[in-house]
Amino acid sequence: MLNLTPSYPRSQNPADVKAAHHCDLLFNRSFLDPVLCGEYPADLVAMLKAHDQLPACLPEDSALIADGKIDLLGVNYYQPRRGEVS
Repeated sequence: MLNLTPSYPRSQNPADVKAAHHCDLLFNRSFLDPVLCGEYPADLVAMLKAHDQLPACLPEDSALIADGKIDLLGVNYYQPRRGEVS
């Protein structure tokens, strides 16, 4: 069961669009992709590496994640995440 929250940019300014994408990666896809696709999103891994925040992984971790794909997903949806207006 996941609490999924779509993220919408405040505007179409590239910085706002990028921020909304980062929110989606961190709050949704970091949980969804491993259980549905068997791997973490490449752009999330790149972002974490760029900020020296990627956790240490063992070589066999990728196989464990790939083997952990699920057959059924429960979703809670309460409200979207929107950029705040200044």
